[in-house]
Amino acid sequence: MKAYCVKCKAKREMKSPKEVTLKNKRKAMKGTCPKCGTGMFMILGGTGGKKKAKKVKKAKKTAKKTAKRKVAKKKKVARRAKSRKVAKRRPAKRKKVAKKKTAKRRTAKKRRRR
Repeated sequence: MKAYCVKCKAKREMKSPKEVTLKNKRKAMKGTCPKCGTGMFMILGGTGGKKKAKKVKKAKKTAKKTAKRKVAKKKKVARRAKSRKVAKRRPAKRKKVAKKKTAKRRTAKKRRRR
């Protein structure tokens, strides 16, 4: 099995390779460099079929959630647009009348204070 030697900075055939499993359940090869005797380590690809299946399920779930969020956002935007249209239809006279009344009240209060 060929692996990269950090000391020699070259790919060499590993001397006395042994298969090792890491904490995250990945497989790796451990051995020594034939020229310099430095320890060599090579992580082998793949984590197993179960983990990949879990990742696929998780991806599908997140896709569903994002789709739901998008639909909810569209509904929210539609409601806002509808409420804005309703607000534009209301007569502006009511607002002006309310302002006039408050102005009259202010002047009445000023007169009382004097």
